[in-house]
Amino acid sequence: MMQFTLDKRRGTFFRGIAVATAGLVALSIAGCSAEVAEKPEGTESASPHIQSDALTVSTRMADYLPGYGMLDADAIPYSSVSEMAEDADLGASGTIASFSWGRFDRHRGEATDSVDYEPIIVKLEDPEVLSGDLPHDFDGNLYIALPGFGTLEEHEQGLPIGTRVTFYGIDLEQPGLTLLEGAPEGQNVYNVIHPASLAVEVPAVDVVSRSAIAGETVVVFPLAGVVAPDVQLDDVEPGDQLPDFDALAEEQHG
Repeated sequence: MMQFTLDKRRGTFFRGIAVATAGLVALSIAGCSAEVAEKPEGTESASPHIQSDALTVSTRMADYLPGYGMLDADAIPYSSVSEMAEDADLGASGTIASFSWGRFDRHRGEATDSVDYEPIIVKLEDPEVLSGDLPHDFDGNLYIALPGFGTLEEHEQGLPIGTRVTFYGIDLEQPGLTLLEGAPEGQNVYNVIHPASLAVEVPAVDVVSRSAIAGETVVVFPLAGVVAPDVQLDDVEPGDQLPDFDALAEEQHG
């Protein structure tokens, strides 16, 4: 179960991944929960799909990232990438290089408490900035905190090294909050701000054989729990419209 809370930032309401205590990060988020969408046995023929040459490309989330579930949120969704980018400190694309556990400490005056926030942190190499500015003392990589569910091994299996990613996030570094583990000292760690703000490019899967289709990819929004077969990562940049997530979810999850 992932919990979302509601806050306000820069006068705009938006959603983000909240796995910290209230006030830990300056995210604008709406309350919601996540559950994995499972298809009953014996109904594979009803799986949503698109036709590609002689193969049928699956749009079932379970064929791509089964560890992620569909999020049902009450917050106002973004309609465009530009709108989302305005609320983010940084938007960028890059390639997954590694995963690690992160750990934060919170300081209250002279007291130091361990915060129950230990996200998986993914390192992106060869980043291309799409909006905002690179952090000070940028070491050539970007570090993103993923939601606090799933093991390190599950993330590595679902999002293999070399996977291309686009994200829009805010800096987690705040007064009184210190990252102890998960990224090199002095490097910023970003939290994605919305289910639509994390997109990954993965090999397309044939709905019948459940095997990868050579040379063909689809874009998955893992935190929104949907596959967007007609979208490329280049379509998740400022100036582009976001997919209709409600329509995709209805089609893919029934």
